[in-house]
Amino acid sequence: MKKTAPRKAYATVKTPSAVEILNRLSPVVGLGAKLPHRNLIYRGQKNSSWNLVPKSRRKEEWPPPITSDKRDTWKNRILAEADTLFSFCRIADRRGLRIPNWASLRAELIDFIGEVSCGHARAVAAWPPQEAAPALALAQHYGLPTCLLDFTWDPYVAAYFAAIGSMEEDLPKGHLCVWVIQDFHLSVMRDSPKRDIHLVVPPASDNRTLQAQDGLLMWLPLSPSLLPDLEADYSQTEGFERVLVGPETNVTKLILPNGEAPSLLHKLIKLGYDASRLFPTFDGAARAVREHGWARIGRSWC
Repeated sequence: MKKTAPRKAYATVKTPSAVEILNRLSPVVGLGAKLPHRNLIYRGQKNSSWNLVPKSRRKEEWPPPITSDKRDTWKNRILAEADTLFSFCRIADRRGLRIPNWASLRAELIDFIGEVSCGHARAVAAWPPQEAAPALALAQHYGLPTCLLDFTWDPYVAAYFAAIGSMEEDLPKGHLCVWVIQDFHLSVMRDSPKRDIHLVVPPASDNRTLQAQDGLLMWLPLSPSLLPDLEADYSQTEGFERVLVGPETNVTKLILPNGEAPSLLHKLIKLGYDASRLFPTFDGAARAVREHGWARIGRSWC
């Protein structure tokens, strides 16, 4: 019998300073210097020990506010994702806020919730429906837990979220990190024919935040054949890095001591990356004022 080659582990690179991690991330002299434009995607995290797991699938993210049944089962996890999206869309629509594809998505969500409530595991393979991607991206960017994971084509956007996350929680110990993923099929074709992982790129016209952050989202469909009984206790799925790592994919995790976060944020602000750019609202401008103080940026009159 032919042996299956073991999966290649991703590379972890320790960077001692903010200057070093920015040099590694530079599209001119760093990891992407010899690659075509937009052939790398990035994700910043305040904690380098975290796997690549979407918020709604993390063990610590239970129960969500929308759930009346507090049992942490596969069924309740998946229902909570659909219920959260449905409630977000319904409330926003009622207030006159435009939800992409809402007329058809509403019926899809009602049908899905009904099927999963009845224990039909086959419905899980259809979650989330393709037309839900723009609405899911909106919910994600306004803080609701979804099955999607944020990435960006801009390395400095990823570094900003890693730095600001560390500073907002005042994490003096440990490391922040930036994941760097090279996969031609994922970046160009939006999915990989050899793996089940996909990229979701909703229209930027539907989401100013996504546009400002040069963002995209990653998701991994759940196969009913791989699920236990929907009523079984939930066991956190492995990180997306398990699926991404392979002979055709280069995955690197750059880590930086949390003590370097103020210096990293300072340099990113000088490059033009702060909340006012990544969240183009008055709230973003207010957040930027605080960030400039944290990063010890002097006053500017222009």
